[in-house]
Amino acid sequence: MGQMILIVDDSTMVRKYVRKALEEQSYRVIEAASGPEALNELRQHKPTLVISDVNMAPMDGFELVRQIRQTHTRAELPILMLTTEADDEARARGRAAGANGWLVKPFDPRELLLRVSNVLRRGGAAPAAGEVRLGDFVFHIARGELRRNGETIRLTEREREL
Repeated sequence: MGQMILIVDDSTMVRKYVRKALEEQSYRVIEAASGPEALNELRQHKPTLVISDVNMAPMDGFELVRQIRQTHTRAELPILMLTTEADDEARARGRAAGANGWLVKPFDPRELLLRVSNVLRRGGAAPAAGEVRLGDFVFHIARGELRRNGETIRLTEREREL
């Protein structure tokens, strides 16, 4: 069986379309219709990629990405945004939240598969402002938090200051 991908979109039709394209390439797929549902799925499963819409309620895709990056135990999980938002401002907000890639709807399934492949190959969280990376380590400056491979490493006050 292939890698597991979580699709997050409030449209059943979009989820079915994406699922079909991915399953034809031997990816395993799980689905969520909202951000809170996606966070629940992430607690239950270990996907290798999240594909998320932006315009959803009650939590938009930007907030979902932020919550995955800030609070989820797998903060390094690659995330591809799949949305109707095509403007540069939306893309910048996605990058700032921590998204690794962007694909505008409507899309060709071949383009989706290419983007999925590229994001999986690059892997990991997009470096955000206020982060320092060194090998497997990511230091979040504002939170004074050090992570290695998604696991938090406790630092002393003195270590955080350094």
